Amino acid sequence: MYLAEELDLPALIRLFTYQGLERFPRLVVQSRLAKRPAKPLGVATTAPKGTNANHHRDKITTDMVVLLARACFTVLPATPCHMTSWNKMKMPELPCPGMLSKIRRVTPSRTVSLFDALPRHSHVDLTRATLAIGKTLDQALALLNQCWDLPSDLPPGLQLHPSTSAALSAPSATTPIESIAVYTDGSYDGDISSWAFVVIGCSADGESLLGWARGRVATWGEPLFAGATQHSALEAERSALFWATAWALQHSGGFVTYVWGDNTAALGQANGGCGGHNASPLAQNCRALTQAVEAAGRLPHHHYGHVRAHKGQKWNELVDVLAKARHLPDTAVPLSVAAITHWTADRSIDWLWMYFASVRQPGLWPQLEGNSFVDSSRVELSLPQPHRRFLNLAPSPHSLPEPRTSTLYLRLVSVNVQTLAEDSAKGDPGRVPFVRHQLDELEANVIGLQETRARRTETITSETHYRFVSSSDTRGNLGVELWISRQHPLMWQGNTPVAAQLDNFRVIGWSPRHLLVRFDGSGVRILFAVCHAPTAADPQRPAWWKTFADQLIQHARNDHVIVLGDLNTRLTKPWPPHVGSLCWESGPELPAHLERLLHSLRLWVPSTHEACHSGLSFTWASPGQGATSRIDFILIPEEWPALPASSTVLHDVDFGQTGVDHFAVRLDLTVNVRGRKGPRFPRQAIDVKKIREPEAAPTVRAICESVPDVPWTTDAHTHCDIITRHLTTNLAKAFPRPAKIKKQPFFSDTTWTLRQQRVSLRKRIHQGIAWTSKADLAWAFKAWQFDFGLAESGVCALATAIQVTKHVTVAIADHKALKPLLRRSIYRDKAEYLHGVAEEASRSSSRCVSDRLRPLLGPPRRKQRGTQALPAILLEDGSTAPDVAAAEARWIRHFSSIEAGGPADAISIAEACFQRQADQAVPDADIAIGDLPSRTQLEGGMCSSQCGRAAGKDNVPTELLHTFAAALSQSIVQLVLKSSMRLTEPLQWKGGDMRQIWKRKGAITECKHYRGILVSSVLGKAVHGSPRKQLGPVLDAIAAPLQIGGRVGFPVQVAIQAAHSTVSQGSSCTEAYVRDSSVIQAAGASQWTSEILREFSTSTWFSYGRLEGTAVVNSGTRPGDNLADVVFSFLFACILDKLRDRFAREDVSLCLPWCDAWLCASPEAAALEPADATSRPLDVTWMDDLCLLVAGSTPDILVEKTTTIATAVITECVQATLLPNLAAGKTEALVCLNGPRSKALRKEIFCGSDPSLQLHSDVWPEARLRLVAKYKHVGGILQ
Repeated sequence: MYLAEELDLPALIRLFTYQGLERFPRLVVQSRLAKRPAKPLGVATTAPKGTNANHHRDKITTDMVVLLARACFTVLPATPCHMTSWNKMKMPELPCPGMLSKIRRVTPSRTVSLFDALPRHSHVDLTRATLAIGKTLDQALALLNQCWDLPSDLPPGLQLHPSTSAALSAPSATTPIESIAVYTDGSYDGDISSWAFVVIGCSADGESLLGWARGRVATWGEPLFAGATQHSALEAERSALFWATAWALQHSGGFVTYVWGDNTAALGQANGGCGGHNASPLAQNCRALTQAVEAAGRLPHHHYGHVRAHKGQKWNELVDVLAKARHLPDTAVPLSVAAITHWTADRSIDWLWMYFASVRQPGLWPQLEGNSFVDSSRVELSLPQPHRRFLNLAPSPHSLPEPRTSTLYLRLVSVNVQTLAEDSAKGDPGRVPFVRHQLDELEANVIGLQETRARRTETITSETHYRFVSSSDTRGNLGVELWISRQHPLMWQGNTPVAAQLDNFRVIGWSPRHLLVRFDGSGVRILFAVCHAPTAADPQRPAWWKTFADQLIQHARNDHVIVLGDLNTRLTKPWPPHVGSLCWESGPELPAHLERLLHSLRLWVPSTHEACHSGLSFTWASPGQGATSRIDFILIPEEWPALPASSTVLHDVDFGQTGVDHFAVRLDLTVNVRGRKGPRFPRQAIDVKKIREPEAAPTVRAICESVPDVPWTTDAHTHCDIITRHLTTNLAKAFPRPAKIKKQPFFSDTTWTLRQQRVSLRKRIHQGIAWTSKADLAWAFKAWQFDFGLAESGVCALATAIQVTKHVTVAIADHKALKPLLRRSIYRDKAEYLHGVAEEASRSSSRCVSDRLRPLLGPPRRKQRGTQALPAILLEDGSTAPDVAAAEARWIRHFSSIEAGGPADAISIAEACFQRQADQAVPDADIAIGDLPSRTQLEGGMCSSQCGRAAGKDNVPTELLHTFAAALSQSIVQLVLKSSMRLTEPLQWKGGDMRQIWKRKGAITECKHYRGILVSSVLGKAVHGSPRKQLGPVLDAIAAPLQIGGRVGFPVQVAIQAAHSTVSQGSSCTEAYVRDSSVIQAAGASQWTSEILREFSTSTWFSYGRLEGTAVVNSGTRPGDNLADVVFSFLFACILDKLRDRFAREDVSLCLPWCDAWLCASPEAAALEPADATSRPLDVTWMDDLCLLVAGSTPDILVEKTTTIATAVITECVQATLLPNLAAGKTEALVCLNGPRSKALRKEIFCGSDPSLQLHSDVWPEARLRLVAKYKHVGGILQ
């Protein structure tokens, strides 16, 4: 950039004419200090003092334009818009002696060197991005200065509605007009459609007709064509809104204007309430014109309202009569108003709003020069300071406060429940909810359950608990679970509760008898162990205790350890400080490895200390025999104190056991531990359901419209951060997510009364059993107290014993009789609950039925998690990840290696991205309006956002984009325009949160059996959706006939049907993530579209897990992004093209007749459309799933062709950096052999348990192709 100060105009002219023209061709000198845009000379110029204006005009050449300023000049490249006014001038040939002599008379002859006037070591940067719209500001302003005088008198002969007649005959208003209402309507008689609108003046004492207009809908080739593709009722409604908005554009009376219509679809498309991007061009033009009216400040988008048709509304009835009055001539539209159709013809109407916005706020938009918008500020930008917030991450750990004390409030419960499995044959429904509700009533937050007999190992997330389940053995016995309450926090930091999250837990070991789960949150690490030890009679008992103790000691490290177990062991003697004096009187010796466990981990048993335990201490009663024992314990660290009466046995809690068996042991703990605060910027919770409620619309709209104005000179990353933080902060304040509401069970009062009776009976039974077990001691005490003999005291106590026995017998009978009553009551409550939900749904409107039935139907299919694996993963060496940090690091290494990347610090990712964008060279090419998404297209992409989808790292909900796209689009399109013209996509849109999804094949503890999905910014997805639509026709031109994936209108069922019984192999390239923009440009896309797509796919990253570790990826299509399938389809199309040529050269492909009209057509299409002259090989592709048909004249030739084709596919994929998956269920072949030698060949190739063919690939010598009898291809079965 060159700057020259205090240079007079004649000297500058002379310098550029004779000295600088060879070095700086086609230059513009433009004012840097002018407050308003300078106008080109020849339009409005001022000659320098002392010169003749005519001579001054002659001094300007076609290669140079001079714009005057008072202080300094900036050298910029000339654009074609500056030359339009010079082409009409007569330019003298240079040099011109007469002209030079006149210059010398004004300024003394001297030589001026621009080089000497500039600072040394300056750089010349004439690069700028130009968006050519094709219309000038004068043409845009002419639409505002037009005048459309509407007729105010109605024509005679109209059959008016009585309400309209009454309104027209009412006295005229005498007070000034306060607002204007425009009513629109359309009509269609089956042949011709027409439109009409009326303008009503509203004042304090009434309404009056100001004017009206009507006309016939113009289609292609007719005057006033605005985009209607056909005559229809909807196109008529859109035409009425279009011309009514065109009238509002020129209306400048200063009144508030409202537009009313009786068609909700047309109104929604006009005001942006519903997406019209896929509708007719007229709908898009109507929305674009509405945006222009909004930008001009004439009509806010929320001033559109709906009025019900044919309900007697006076002005709606009038406009309806006018629309149907086809005998009336069309209202004349002035040429100045009809000029709007010129904007619709070349789609420049999509950018009309930006002309008005750039005039009202020039600092927010690129500079308008002639018919183009120019961005020259790129060279003046400074790199933003790298920060983790640009990746929407929490502050780094070193910036967090120093560790502080946290207080653990634990209520631990351990119980053997015998089973939690639902037994439909016995009619025992609701067992798990029954247990869950009782635990919630107890306010227990950590529960260990033994002998649950679960069918599978999984993680279950309910409304109240996280359940970590270890399944039963092969015989259906055993099984343990750990339940963590979601209602009652585990710890507090000051007055702030710290709720446990699922990602705070890692499972590091499990079997049918034990489960090890590590908690890691807020700097506190606790290892929970739930176990069910073998009985003393089990010969495997010593070996089990050794294995369990070894694992627990190995994984404990420096963690706090808590054991919740049915130890099947009696503690018979004190062992300070581990075991107290409250011991059982007899039993086998303590297992040696249990002693080692207590000693090594420094654990103690609070229930054995009289100072800690209260009440009866037995936890098991022998069914039918009355014998009791204490075999269930809770072990805690020695440094954790237990308060008096903190340990107890819950004899009065029913956990659904069949009879008298185990009882729960409970322990309350309050412990201060060293922890740390959470992140300084926690993710703000937003109640997304309230955002869509009608009452919330004004608040949300105000938040969207109050997005801060960001100057055009601000970089895209900071700009994006300002927008997202404004939205999320204000939405969280206005619509905070409420605390979880406790889910009310469906049990009735009758059921709970029966439950309380059963608990009371159980208590009486246990008290009687306890008295009976100590009756001999009571008799001895009576004999000693009253100086009786033992026999006499026994006789005296006999009556009491008989009474207790009778009471126990009656209680047992009542307990047995109560059980079926309770079971029937639970079943009845469940049935009544289901009936009530169904009854409420039957009375609801159709749109609310699914919401009312949601408790019965469950979440939508896409939200159903199915079987959720335990949070455990194996490391590269085969060991289980010991904690959250190791597990998350393993996932980051796995997913980043797939995409040719690796772990990287967030700051380094930001620095590399910023520096790359600053150093890259922007192509010296004009940007066509089709290369960038218009505001209308962007609104369409935002409206297409599906509600209920997960928000990205920026926490912007999809509901906001779907519902309030119109209010938010101007702020977003400014950012999109900036990033597109500078090729600097915000870093926030280049990545997101990586999640793993099990493929339902292989071990759940191995990373390779999971696929990654990227939860990225919904704003970025909406922006990426526009290039996807632009690339659709380009992909159709390059894709194979049956390459289905990524193309519009081609469902996956097409690939299934086309591949049915014709598959040779399915190549599932699960790691295929390669981009090549030149392929897209060669297919027909513009250079700028190719560059934008390249920018979208560069400097990509992802974060993972609670610790938010980050990684940079150098290749890949970012699964989860809406451009992923399109980008991959371009690459795979090139590979398929090479494969077809190779197959044709080697004569190994099967060619079948084909016609493009057959695709997605009815079966009759083959008869109506003959095949083309050329035959094509049958290859069916859905994204990375490929099917090929192979045929051979003999079995040996078929096998040879199959091997050749498979080798070619493997080789081409590997050369394109795609790695086919040759594992079972992935790349396989179905081979059917018939004819001579087929039986012998089948025995040869199908021998063994894993038949396969050896491939002959130089790039993959050990590759083998599996042979199978059936194959699952994109949801279909081939066999």
